[in-house]
Parts: sequence; C-alpha cells; structure tokens
Amino acid sequence: MMLRWLSSFTMLCALLALGIQPSEASVPGTVERDAGCAAALSARIGAGGPVQVLGCDPRGRGLGVLALGDPATARHVAVLVPGSDIDLGNLEDPTRPGRRPLDWARALATAASRENSTAASRENSTAASRENSTAASRADGGPADSGGTADRGDTAVVLWVGYRTPHGLGADAASGRLARAGATALQRFIAGLRATHAGQLDLTVIGHSYGAVVTALAAPGLAADDIVLLGSPGARARSVAELRSPARVWAACAVDDWARLIPHVRIGDIGHGTDPASPAFGARTLPVDGTFGHNGYFNPGSAVLAGLAEVIRGRPPAPPPGLRAGLSPAVAPGPAPGRPDTG
Repeated sequence: MMLRWLSSFTMLCALLALGIQPSEASVPGTVERDAGCAAALSARIGAGGPVQVLGCDPRGRGLGVLALGDPATARHVAVLVPGSDIDLGNLEDPTRPGRRPLDWARALATAASRENSTAASRENSTAASRENSTAASRADGGPADSGGTADRGDTAVVLWVGYRTPHGLGADAASGRLARAGATALQRFIAGLRATHAGQLDLTVIGHSYGAVVTALAAPGLAADDIVLLGSPGARARSVAELRSPARVWAACAVDDWARLIPHVRIGDIGHGTDPASPAFGARTLPVDGTFGHNGYFNPGSAVLAGLAEVIRGRPPAPPPGLRAGLSPAVAPGPAPGRPDTG
C-alpha cells in the first residue's frame, strides 16, 4: 500500500511539472435523503433503532449520513469523517474486518456513553456526600443546600460520508481536490447542525485518514468545539495556528500507522504537508497505547478511543507522560496565521 502511494506521489509530481492536473469532477455539496436509498440502506444495516439514516444519495458511489442517538437534541455530538474508499457500499462490509466505519461510529458511541456513565457515577457519589453533609448541617441548624442536580447530558455520534472520497491511493488521494469539496460540504453540514440544534451543544469533529485532510481544510469555518485528526497524511497547514480555528485541535498517529511513512510535503496541490501528530504542528496529543495500524483508533480498549470519549464528553484527557498537551491556537508556536489552502 505504501509503495503504491509513493509511486502515485512521484507520478503526480511529474504530471504537475508538465502542467497536467488530475481530472476534475463535481462533488455534491449536500446529502439529500432519497427515500428509496434510505429504505434500502436501513434494511441492510438494520437501522430504525439505534441507527438512523439522516441522508442517503445513491448517485455514483453514494453518499450517506447515519446517526447513533439524536444529534438534534444531544448535549454532546461527535461527527466522524472517514477517508478513502468509504461509500454507501462498505459502511458495514463483512468482507473488510477492521475497516467498517459504522462499527467505528458504534465504538465511539459506546465509549462516550461509558465515559458518561462513569462521570455520572462520580457525580452521584459527590451528590450523595453533599446531601449527607447538608443533612448534618440541617441537624446542626446550619444553612440548607440550594439543591439542584448535575446536568449529565447525552451523546450522539454521526457518521458523515457527505463527500466523494478518493478511490484507492492514486491521484485523488494525493491531491487536495476532493478534500476541498468535502471541506465545504462539511462546513455546511456542521453549520446546519448548529442552527437546528435544540439546547446547548458541545460538538466534536473527528477526521480519519483522508477525512482528517477534509476536516483540517474545513477548520477555519467549522463551528466545532474540538477537532481531532487521526492517522492523517497531512493537514495542509504547517501548524495549529494556520488552521485559523478557535477549536481545540487534537491529533494521534499510531506507531505502526503507514501514514507516518508518507512524505509530509507539498508540491503544488500534491501531498498534504505537515503531520498534525508531529510536535512541530502544536496539536494536543492523544495517547496511542494499544492502538495498532491505520484503522485501529476505534478498537475497544485502545487509549485513543478512551481519549476520544473524554474529548466528546468535554473532559479532555491528560497528555501522555513525557509529551506536552499542545497549545491553544492563539499561542501556538510556528508561523503567523495565514491561509493554509486556498485551492
């Protein structure tokens, strides 16, 4: 796989030198909900209960938006943006163990719910101690507690395949063309989610692989509280500051993820630049203990998944021993903020 990418990268650099650009194609900016497509997808994945089909476009390889939980009302919402080769046909493909994005979304939802339950248990314990203290205070004639309960909130995870993903590791995967179109669509989706949400919303956008490139390009106009870049071939920006986003930016790349071997350079529109998991980029780091390969970030038991759950719940994890947590965009080191990618 790595050799294929390097070969494509070399070929594209040569084409660019000759003034030849990768083929252009229109990318739908929004995902319509085609009734027939939604019904077929629901039947295939068993939707209707915990999984809801929010969008389904059968044109081409297909686009889709699925939700676990209700993103219109949940306090904490995570939007997962997958990368290359993901489309309607393989959201839950039994022939691709370890590479089923719907399973990734389920793992995120389960981990975030478990984090919520743990936090709720802590809150209950604290509340019980407070109540005991209040009762004792009342018995002694002291002031009464003002009452009230902690808002535990709830969680929803959205699997957003709202852009045309690259096919394989060829020309489209090495260029930013599809990522730019996807970034525009992602910005619109997130803006719509914000506008239609009922109540307070903590929003996390998680980009994986080429989806991390999409997410990074969307960052300047992305109304998110947290942005996470996993196994990214690059961010098309030299630092967190260049993303020009007020969101907290997180990154992780497993030790044996082949994305580490990609040349993190850009020549024209070819290549995606700096690795967001590198210290020089300045992102907050997620621990990668127990995380293996390019698709292992959502495996139950991995440190990354546990960290993601904490980010989604608004309880950022502590940085791994020996690593700094990163700085906010306002004080991140590196070049002054600029335009990371203008197309």
